[in-house]
Order: sequence, then C-alpha cells, then structure tokens
Amino acid sequence: MNFRKLGILVVVFIGVAWVLSTPLQLLGRPLSYRTPPHSDERLDAPQMNEFLRLWSIYLHKFGQEKLPPLSLENKRASASAPWRLKLWLYTEGWDVDRFFFVEDRLHSIVKTAYNQRNIAANKQLKEQNAANKTALSEIIQRQEKSANPEGITPEELALVKDNLDKVIGILQGSLVYKP
Repeated sequence: MNFRKLGILVVVFIGVAWVLSTPLQLLGRPLSYRTPPHSDERLDAPQMNEFLRLWSIYLHKFGQEKLPPLSLENKRASASAPWRLKLWLYTEGWDVDRFFFVEDRLHSIVKTAYNQRNIAANKQLKEQNAANKTALSEIIQRQEKSANPEGITPEELALVKDNLDKVIGILQGSLVYKP
C-alpha cells in the first residue's frame, strides 16, 4: 500500500471516529450557548427557556453534590467547576461560564420583577388605606430607590413578568420546566 492511500485511509478513519464519538444531541444543536458571556450581555427568551429546561435537569443531576456557588464566584465559574459538570454542560451545548451567567442574570431579573410587584401592591394599598399613607409613601420611596441596581432592561423583565412565580419555583427546584 502506498503512502497516499494510507493517508486517505487515516483521514477517513479519523472522520468516522469523530462522527461516531460525538453525542447525537450535539450534532443537531446550535452552538450559540457555547461562547462565554459578555459583561454587558442581556438575556433573551430562547436562551432563558433553554436555561430553565436545563436548570431542572442540572438540579436533579448535581443538586445533591456539594458544589461551590458557581454563579456567585467573582472569577469565572469554569475555574472552579468540577470536570463532570463541565463535561455535562458541554454535551448539552453550553459554556460553563455562560450557564452560570444566565443563572445569575435570571436571579437578578426575578428579584427586580418581584420588587416591582411589591411596589405596585404597596401603591395599591396606599390608595386604599388613608390612615397609613405617610408610612407607605416612605416604604415605597425606599423600595423604588433600590428597585433595580443590576440595570435590568424592560425587555428582560417582560420575560418573567407573566410567569414570575413559575420561574421562581423552577430556580428553587420546587417546579420542573415544561415548555
């Protein structure tokens, strides 16, 4: 056998081995969540929905393990994530840092939406209760000052507004995401 035929055979063998060793879920999945996040990046509906689907599975697979709070790390989550978690997220089509960035961003969105809901309830209570208007006005002013320190956009708030309690339940692990 000459070297040319041997070279072609090796290239074909490597190509076939790659296709056979790649999990099927990776072959048809878009790679958009495999890139690290940018600090000024915002969350969109497809990314949030895919994250919530995967979050339920993540809590089931890794919820019993004593993992460090990766979304609260000052450094990159990938620096301290266990290799099993990194591999699992990779096979699911996600970058580790992006996954925990989305978790952190979604927690911030939920917190801001929850605060806005409380402010609206207090305003309604203020209108109904003439006796405590001054006290309620002070409470509302304090709440409005600290309502959105993370700079959540109106578009991001709209993602969770109608399903706030469900999103909170999914993030806490008491509900499972169902599209």
